[in-house]
Amino acid sequence: MDFYFLQSVQVNFTIGENDFIKFFYKIYNYLLAENKANEFYNQISIIFAGLILTFVISSIIVTCRTHQLDVKANKIWKNIVYSEVKDIQYKHLVECAYIGGTKYENLLLNNPQFLKIVKNNEQDILSEQDWEDKRRRNTINNKYGK
Repeated sequence: MDFYFLQSVQVNFTIGENDFIKFFYKIYNYLLAENKANEFYNQISIIFAGLILTFVISSIIVTCRTHQLDVKANKIWKNIVYSEVKDIQYKHLVECAYIGGTKYENLLLNNPQFLKIVKNNEQDILSEQDWEDKRRRNTINNKYGK
């Protein structure tokens, strides 16, 4: 604050209610309305308010979407659990695990009947190569025309 400002504002402890309001109005005007540096801070505050609003809206959207997917995975899970063992298909187990995430994947793998179905359909998963080996082999095969 400026020394001039401190001289222009006189504080008297026996001031009335109107003078008290005028005193705070002068401070408000000096700090927020008249100070040129505050124009910059006001612009920055508008940007930050926009960013915060964006984060709040996106978190609400993510929360709603997560809840919607959880409800869908729960519906698929109930269909799987209440169906006959012979009617359970691997693609339904994969869909439930994909939509429901780790929670439903653990539920599926903790059931011995479902684990047997998964193991039968994923027998050759250990023999699969990682993506770098597949890329190298495809590059070599394409290069030499194999």
